[in-house]
Amino acid sequence: MKCPVCGEKYNKLDYQMLARHLGQLCERNDSPRVDFVKYYAPGSNWLSNEFQNDVKQIFAHEKGHLGDWILSRFVQRIFGEKPHPFIESMQKPKKSVFQGYAIEYMAFHKQRIRSFAFAMAKSDKIDIQKLEAKLIFPELMEWSENITSQESLLEAMAESVGIPVETLSSSMPLPPTLHATRLWNSISENDSWLEIVTSHNLLDLVYSPLLGKSGAKLPYFGPFVLENEWIPDEVKTFLSHSVKTLAPIAEKALEYVVKYGEELGVSEDIQSVFLRSLEAFDRHLLARVTRARQFDSK
Repeated sequence: MKCPVCGEKYNKLDYQMLARHLGQLCERNDSPRVDFVKYYAPGSNWLSNEFQNDVKQIFAHEKGHLGDWILSRFVQRIFGEKPHPFIESMQKPKKSVFQGYAIEYMAFHKQRIRSFAFAMAKSDKIDIQKLEAKLIFPELMEWSENITSQESLLEAMAESVGIPVETLSSSMPLPPTLHATRLWNSISENDSWLEIVTSHNLLDLVYSPLLGKSGAKLPYFGPFVLENEWIPDEVKTFLSHSVKTLAPIAEKALEYVVKYGEELGVSEDIQSVFLRSLEAFDRHLLARVTRARQFDSK
């Protein structure tokens, strides 16, 4: 198993060593570990003998229900009692929300393709290769009239809200997005194909109705977005494509993660990398909000 904050490796089910690692760094006021423990094990004392059990409970799920654990953690972090600020902003968004979305998403999108390509190359499973091909090939075949790339839809959305393609392509992402993409790239280069699928494919569950069934308080974007006349059609097309195309692929990826995670006996590694990726995704979504505020202030 691995540390869900830094990825340091431990023996399978060695919660004692993982708890010791987290506790020692929390005692040194290491912010990432302190934040992790406070969020996922609120009220626990990293100096107590019970801390090992508290850490174990973070990973606890009934056999055969790894998928439910993943969905519940996604909901908890992004769609829970206090929804993520970006999700709240997408219920009745202003123009600046889509501007910030576009700028930060471009860097996210470029890393997506790299991550999917790594997973495809590393895996010997034909179903995984086909899954990643559905996401990679449309981005490399823009000359085909029958295929729409996510990047072309993003460019159209950006232009419709006043951001030229040149600006979109040349803009440097904010530090949280840059940090997140570096993490995902490191996972892609250094970890297994299953961890790559977990770390990036599953992020597209953000568009999936499965989250609503798992307790999400809000959808990814409100009905207001598709119904409002001032919102450009290009924005609506981009968002609708994400729901109709990317969400089903992510749902299939979740099935494969559960299947192979349990077959290969690496469920704890899957859980750890998912928590690391989810934290990075949280920061990236915050960067979208920050960028939107920058546009508001101009």
